[in-house]
Amino acid sequence: MLSDNLDSIKQLKNNMFIVTKNNLKGSYDSKGKELIPIKYDKIEDFGDYWHCFWKVYLNGLQGLYSYEGKQVLPAEYEKIFSIDRGYKKSPSLIVKEKGKYGMFNAQGERLIKSEYDDVKFDNGHYCFQKGEKKDYLKRDKQTLLKGIIIKSQITNWKEEKGDSKQISYFIFEDNNGRSFLIL
Repeated sequence: MLSDNLDSIKQLKNNMFIVTKNNLKGSYDSKGKELIPIKYDKIEDFGDYWHCFWKVYLNGLQGLYSYEGKQVLPAEYEKIFSIDRGYKKSPSLIVKEKGKYGMFNAQGERLIKSEYDDVKFDNGHYCFQKGEKKDYLKRDKQTLLKGIIIKSQITNWKEEKGDSKQISYFIFEDNNGRSFLIL
């Protein structure tokens, strides 16, 4: 028994429960252990099959908890969305705070300071934009390439161990007008 003063209990997958008390929500496991404190306006699933989180909402701001109940990001962000990095790889977490965008890894470690005006998918890469200046996330989606412009994309196929694999190359230009190729 969790508590006799609860407004509601909703069972979710993996024997987890969202509980509501005085219109605030929290989460417990099947043994009655608190995973997320009962203090949020809303709790919802966030992520994919391999990397699941709980997105929490408090006074119009968002935060993240792991499914095990570890706080990944406190509820201080205007917006949180994820970038898929590939099969079984942890996602990167894009946040908007005080009107600016930045990025964290799935463990809650800051990777990119929140100083960008927008984040868009551009020419096969995520682009962090500040004014007219664009910085691109490298294909591993954890490294920011600054001071370059993607000029074009070349797509090719290669055979590897009997399987065909699509490979994309990108032609970049730096601030001095020099072009180079990156996989």
